[in-house]
Amino acid sequence: MLFRSLALMLGGLAVSIPVIIHLINRMQFRRVRWAAMEFLLAAQKKMRRRMILEQLILLLLRIMLMLLAGLLLSRWLVGGQPPVPPIDLALHDVLLDDTLSMSDREPAQGDERNAFQSARDDSVRLAKELAGKRVPSRLRIRLASDPDHPIFDEQVGDGSAAALTLALAKTKANPVRIPLAGPFKATVDASLGLNEKGRIQRIVHLMSDLRANDWADGQMTTDAIRFTGQNGEIRLLDCANPTRSDSGEPVAHDNLALVGLLPETRSVLEGQPVSITALVSNFGRNPRRAGLSVSINGTRDASASRLVESLPPGQVTPVVFRVVPIRPAGAPPVTGTPAPDPIKRDAVRRADPALMSVRVALEDDARVGVPADDIRDLVLPVRTRFPVLVVDGGSSGRPDGSPGPDALHFGAALNPQIFDAEFRDPRELPTSDLGAYAAVVMLNVADIPDPEVSRLDSYVGEGGCVAWFTGDRTDPAFANKLYDMKGLFPLPLASQPSPAWSDQQREEYRRDDSPKIVLPESDHPVVAGLSVF
Repeated sequence: MLFRSLALMLGGLAVSIPVIIHLINRMQFRRVRWAAMEFLLAAQKKMRRRMILEQLILLLLRIMLMLLAGLLLSRWLVGGQPPVPPIDLALHDVLLDDTLSMSDREPAQGDERNAFQSARDDSVRLAKELAGKRVPSRLRIRLASDPDHPIFDEQVGDGSAAALTLALAKTKANPVRIPLAGPFKATVDASLGLNEKGRIQRIVHLMSDLRANDWADGQMTTDAIRFTGQNGEIRLLDCANPTRSDSGEPVAHDNLALVGLLPETRSVLEGQPVSITALVSNFGRNPRRAGLSVSINGTRDASASRLVESLPPGQVTPVVFRVVPIRPAGAPPVTGTPAPDPIKRDAVRRADPALMSVRVALEDDARVGVPADDIRDLVLPVRTRFPVLVVDGGSSGRPDGSPGPDALHFGAALNPQIFDAEFRDPRELPTSDLGAYAAVVMLNVADIPDPEVSRLDSYVGEGGCVAWFTGDRTDPAFANKLYDMKGLFPLPLASQPSPAWSDQQREEYRRDDSPKIVLPESDHPVVAGLSVF
């Protein structure tokens, strides 16, 4: 239909008005015989055809005028498309980004104003705007952290803005990063899933700081096309703090951030100082200074805390400090290693480390940027001694299972106050708890079964240390297999050992008093950095 029903009826009545007037005018004449009028009648007969033509033209003009007025009132479309039917309900689904980046603070407004608060204010402003419209509107607010459960869902009325303000007062930006593709899809699906009588106008509002890494998978484009293809509308609201310029860059941002906390070792000994490097990045355009507060197990460490005088703009500054590892209060006491059961010894070693927490915080008077960037936490296991599992391949051929000569020399080189060494035969490896040890030493081992290779690979993947000492029992084929498949062996081995020295070579080597380090490939990663004499 080209007309709305009411307008079509009014247009038809309007067109009939000139015809009715014309007929009434013809009915109001009355014939009266009068001799003096005979001359006029004779003249009228001569002009009758012309008068009828004039009246018909006048009638058609009046009809055309009324027809045009009816078409104007009926909103006739030149292209022949019917007018849009009236909207029965406007559905507004708002996805509120409450991820980590939305806690970004704007310098001009201090730390009490961030991007998430801007998004909340815009949501209340939307509720007030919808309350003043004639079209019935339904407003639903969802958080990106829980898009399946709206925090606000009601028909917009005079009290909706106040109710929404109370609901939003309980929300805040979460200290986690959430990819927004999933929450956006859930919002689109919920909007399309509402079925009510009448025509529904569906609008999805995305209130976010629109960071590129939140949409790295590109899923938003697919869902947006699907939604707009079903007569939906998407509205993006940039809530970034600080606000962006026309080029999309922040107008100003002097954020400082702790981007890393690196200990010199992943496991520490109680009472032995350890160095930790804090990486401080200055994302601003001006040099900055800030305090570095270090806390050990919740207590501020005054000796490690310091003032960083120079933080150049656009650079990452390493700040090194030392802490003395201590076992936290309430940690279980260290008991003696039971003997002779090796399983119990592994259990005691696994329970020995106590976790020490190190918190580093930036103390910056400007109080700008993302607050979560100002704090980094590090957890280190504190041990009384480093447990080392030595798998002695030299003991395999001994009937009594006593340690081989390599194990005796290796054990003598270890400081018993620092290392807790456990020597075992390769056949005992399946019953050994690798996770109880800080390092596993494979000493002159020929090979190990495939299940133990997988266990050793998992141990390394979880941060364990494996060291290999080759000897006369080492199988080059097995070592190269580990090098190719798992990367558990550091470098490929030759298929045969180097030729034995002659007596003359040994005597010359013995008489030479100079330091001797033989490095066939001095640039190999295993020996790179060692001094060459």
